[in-house]
Order: sequence, then C-alpha cells, then structure tokens
Amino acid sequence: LNLKKKWKKKKKRRFFKKKRSFRRRLRQGDVIHYTNISFICQFISKQGKILLRRVNRLTLQQQGLLDRAIKQARILCLVSFREKNTLIEKKKKIEKKKKNGVKKQNKKDFLGNPQKKTPDIWRRKNPIKTSE
Repeated sequence: LNLKKKWKKKKKRRFFKKKRSFRRRLRQGDVIHYTNISFICQFISKQGKILLRRVNRLTLQQQGLLDRAIKQARILCLVSFREKNTLIEKKKKIEKKKKNGVKKQNKKDFLGNPQKKTPDIWRRKNPIKTSE
C-alpha cells in the first residue's frame, strides 16, 4: 500500500498570469490619421515595422486604421520605411556635440596609430609645377 502512494503522480499547480485588459484606451485628442505622426510613431518598432495588435493592445478596427495610416504616411514620406526617426536622432546628436564642443579626433593610420603631424614645409598649398 505504501509503494502505491509513493509512485502516484503528484498534481502540479499551474501558475497563471493575471490577464490585463486587452484594450488600450485612446485619449480623446489622439486620432488615428496619417498626418498625426507623433501618435503613429508610437506603434512602429525601431526597425520600422508595424507592431502587432497583441503588443499594441488595440482593437481589430483600430489596428486596421493604424496600418492604413502608417502606410499612407510612408508613401507620402512623412515616416521612413526602415529605421524609426533616424534623421531626427542624428540631428540631435550633432547638436549635442556642438553644444559640448567635442573636438575632432586625430586621424589614424591603417594600424590604428595616430598620425604624426608633418611640418608646414612639406605641406604646400601650391605645388611647384615643372614646365615641359
């Protein structure tokens, strides 16, 4: 009798995650339209892909409107097809460098060593031309 009890399978308890509400409430001012770029960009990944409905937590109708709006904005060049806001990010980096006063680094040769500065005599603005 004791052997049978030992070999009986124990029931495993499964841990379920609490289900959050599926719908994402949109604010009254947020309109899904191709001209509303700041709102549309929230639903685009870093690679420029449209996020899934499951990730966005939108209804089927809202996701359909969002897809059409993003595609229209891409065709009209309001949103890039690939990366998300790369031009804006590059401009911000350049502005930060200008504010911080970052100096240009010295040029390096193919081995990665900094190049030595040549004397001014060797650098001629107007090279001597030989007459033929």
